Amino acid sequence: MITLDQLKGAAQTPDHIGLHIYVSMRHRWIYVMNLKAASTSMRELLLQTELGFRGETLPPVGIKRTMQTVFDGIHTLGGERLVEILNDPSFFKFTVARHPYTRTVSTFQKKSDKDAMPVRMQNLFAAYNIPFTWPMQFEAFLSFLEQYDPSPENLNRHWISQAKGTFSSVLKLDHIARLETLNSDLERMATRLHIEPKALKKINQKKTNTPESILLTPSAKARIHALYKDDFEQFNYQP
Repeated sequence: MITLDQLKGAAQTPDHIGLHIYVSMRHRWIYVMNLKAASTSMRELLLQTELGFRGETLPPVGIKRTMQTVFDGIHTLGGERLVEILNDPSFFKFTVARHPYTRTVSTFQKKSDKDAMPVRMQNLFAAYNIPFTWPMQFEAFLSFLEQYDPSPENLNRHWISQAKGTFSSVLKLDHIARLETLNSDLERMATRLHIEPKALKKINQKKTNTPESILLTPSAKARIHALYKDDFEQFNYQP
């Protein structure tokens, strides 16, 4: 049983900003979103499914905003009611995990491909006295992660551990899908989620100039393992 105080502590924020827990009252499932683990694809799939039941189509606005208008969460339910639902065994609770190696690379790439990122990342690096160059270097990004202070005012769920981001220390999930086997996982969950698993599209994937195989040197892997040891253990990933 999870309490409201436990949820607040796990969320690491008193006002619940970034508490990505979505509830379908119609189909009685709870999606605990894990950033950089098919989160955009899953949100689009769940939205299209839910809107299809209503005879509606996905509106031309941001997916994040639409999720909060279509599904319930702490923004509509409040903390106490959300905790009550989280403790209700009739609700199916699930998330998607990703290997920490590829998730770290994906986060690095996301923070390396937008016009606003140089200034934003330079300011973050400066806070930890880490030399900054653009294009950003993967080794420097790892140095930033190693010094990063995940206090509430600095919290960024793109690079906190998945164990923390999915509140796994206090929340018992019914199913943890894996990005690496997502299609087959969705096949198993399809009936429970009322989805057509074949509808999942690989979206928001960007081509990069530097392949993962080049970035993930033995040294980089060792550093990522040290950073996200809890994720390797919690989600049973091998280093």
